[in-house]
Amino acid sequence: MNKRWPVLFLLVIFTFCGSSLAAAVPAALPGGSQAAQNSAERVPQTSFNDFFDSMFEGFNVEASPEQLGIMEKLYDDIMELEDQEQYIDAFDKWNDFYAMSEPLWESAVYEYPSFDEYMAGWMPENITAADREKLEGLYNEAVALEKTQEWEAASTKWDEFYKVMEPYWEDEDLNSDESANLPYEEFDESWLPEDMNDTDQAELERLYEEAVTLEMEGKNSEAEEKWAAFDGILEQYVDEDAALEEEWAYPSFNEFYGEEYLAELELSSEDRARMESLYNEAVALEEGGDYEAADLKWEELWTIEEEHYGNYCASYEYPGFDEFLADYPAAYSPKALDQMEQLYNEAVKLEGNGDWEAASTKWDALFYIIGMFYEPCEEAV
Repeated sequence: MNKRWPVLFLLVIFTFCGSSLAAAVPAALPGGSQAAQNSAERVPQTSFNDFFDSMFEGFNVEASPEQLGIMEKLYDDIMELEDQEQYIDAFDKWNDFYAMSEPLWESAVYEYPSFDEYMAGWMPENITAADREKLEGLYNEAVALEKTQEWEAASTKWDEFYKVMEPYWEDEDLNSDESANLPYEEFDESWLPEDMNDTDQAELERLYEEAVTLEMEGKNSEAEEKWAAFDGILEQYVDEDAALEEEWAYPSFNEFYGEEYLAELELSSEDRARMESLYNEAVALEEGGDYEAADLKWEELWTIEEEHYGNYCASYEYPGFDEFLADYPAAYSPKALDQMEQLYNEAVKLEGNGDWEAASTKWDALFYIIGMFYEPCEEAV
């Protein structure tokens, strides 16, 4: 049974298909990790008021008529520009729009639902009056503590809240048609060790079915013994995996970076020696468990690497625009393709000159346009 997490722990992200487009940028492209995250997914023909309400849903926002007027004008301009397929100009307007929204988020106040609103749809049908009263009290106390930003104390109240709920969740799990008597052949075995022998697999199946049957009969203590034996078989393989991990050793400095990449960095003999020394020091610290000190060594190492990264980019052979776009197949319009190719060439040129900040803006605009057509979420499904 899934828990509902504390009310204020909300994340409002406006991205395509609910995930950052940064993941879509080919790792091989220098600077490609700076992907567009400025555009919000919107329903076509959505009015400004509807869009604004959905953007700040659940929050009390104080916006002056002047602020709302400017944002509405920007939004209407964006819709018109997108309809006209003037995507580069629309992207710039989106940046202005979200810049206007930032002060509103800073002063936004979350509107907590009432206890009944919060519990709607997941209040246990068989809950006792005493437990319901206890839950309501704990909820109100947790909310009050969150409002004063006493997060640790609020967390304690939420823990108590879930402890009251847990027995009801357990009852639901035992009586659920989805979890009760699930045949072993329908049990997801994909996580089992690949090298498990037939004898152990047969024993796992027997223990699994016996444990499920005992749980359905309410014999939880006996079921736990079966599950313990079930886990015991798996632990044998986990221990073997752990032994293999212990045998793993860090690669050498040259193996870690690769000679070709190191050559393209065009390091001086002093910088290369310093990088190798830092690498070995970081590895030794991690092997000794001193990760905090190791992080400092890694940061110093990466600083030297970044100073020479422009040399690597200068030797990097970017793919042509068509080859790049092949990773994002979609029915792009001719206007969109022209603007995308323009942005791609500008980004490549700027990176070649070491102007990472300006190049990043071009990549953002490019992936904003890609996001208007490309639907990776549907492909994944």
